Amino acid sequence: MIETSGQPRSGRKTVLVLLPTGKPIARAALAGIRKVAERLRWRFVSVDGERDGGDAFRVSRSPSGADSVSEIAALLRPDGLVAWNGTLVPDDVRRTFGTNFPAVFIELSDDPSGAVQVFGDSASITELAARELLFTGLGDFAYVPFAGDEPWIAGRGREFARLIAVAGKRFHPFPRSSGESGEAGKRGAAELTAFLAALPKPCGIFAANDITGERVLGACAELGLRVPQDVAVVGADD
Repeated sequence: MIETSGQPRSGRKTVLVLLPTGKPIARAALAGIRKVAERLRWRFVSVDGERDGGDAFRVSRSPSGADSVSEIAALLRPDGLVAWNGTLVPDDVRRTFGTNFPAVFIELSDDPSGAVQVFGDSASITELAARELLFTGLGDFAYVPFAGDEPWIAGRGREFARLIAVAGKRFHPFPRSSGESGEAGKRGAAELTAFLAALPKPCGIFAANDITGERVLGACAELGLRVPQDVAVVGADD
């Protein structure tokens, strides 16, 4: 997908935006970037693509048939870049655009020194989830994380546990992360099912993201647990 805010004009800044627009959350981010660009009278170019198995960024479609970021850079000569996690990393930007090129990274997995980053507000997201679940009047609550070591996964869990404690309710920590693929995923599914079975009922669960929420609901169905009568579930993200 290629989207531009209009034809280039003299004196207008051009911003290159790299997003995997197949993801709903990335499309929402693109809508926000568009609003800022229109307010600041920037011309922006949105390029769709993701990193492949070889850890190289692959452009799905691009202006004038360019099929790499370096070709797009030579063609557009942008003034800045916005890159979603899974597209470019700071080293890619330095190699392609130079060391002083302005770049903002959205939800970057690692935390390289000097990179300007934007993260989702995990505290506010978790507060909304906790408020919704506490409204049920339940006394027992749990957090089911997603696999991986991204800061938001553990951050949402810590904040949820804190809010449940502040409310004077009981929090039950999940022993391991769920969501792995392959054999690890089978083990994770078994751990999730065992965890849900052992929880006191009724119980409120905050699932780290929508994928985890689907797995929680599937495990509840397997166990014959009623939602929301036995287990109330709130997810986040998409």
